[in-house]
Amino acid sequence: KGVHVVAVDHTDKLAALTSLGVDEVIDYTTSDFTEREAAYDVVVDGVGKSDYRRTLDAIVPGGYYVMGNAPLGSMVRRFIPMMSRGRRPRIALAGYRLEDLERLAQLATEGRLKPVIDKTYPLSEVVAAHRYVESGKKIGNVVLTMGER
Repeated sequence: KGVHVVAVDHTDKLAALTSLGVDEVIDYTTSDFTEREAAYDVVVDGVGKSDYRRTLDAIVPGGYYVMGNAPLGSMVRRFIPMMSRGRRPRIALAGYRLEDLERLAQLATEGRLKPVIDKTYPLSEVVAAHRYVESGKKIGNVVLTMGER
C-alpha cells in the first residue's frame, strides 16, 4: 500500500521483524522511536507500553495513535493532559464485525495474510503458555490446541 513501516522491539526480535518485511527496525533498548526527525502518521502500540506523551508528540497533526492491551481507564487518564495541551488524539475501541473476520479468512486462504505463530501448547499447558507470553520473549502468537494433535 506504499507505507513505510517502522517496527520497534527488543534486540533479540529485530531480525524476525525484518524477515516479515518491515522497512526499518528500532531497538527500544538503545533508541527511543519518538525521537526521530520525521513524525509518524500512525503509531500502533500493540502492547500498550509506549510513553503516551512522547508518542503523541511524535505523531503528525491529525494522525492516529492505536493502542492494544491498554485498559480504557488508563488510556483516558493519560490522554486528558494531551487534550489540555491542544492535542486531540483519536481514540477508538476495537471490535469484531463478521465481515471483517470473513475478509481476514479470505486473505489467509489466499496466502496474503500469514499469521506468525511462535509456539503451540496443548490446552493442558495453558499456565506454561501464559508464562511464556508474559516473559516478553514471544514473537508473534502463542496458540493453544484443543484435543489430540
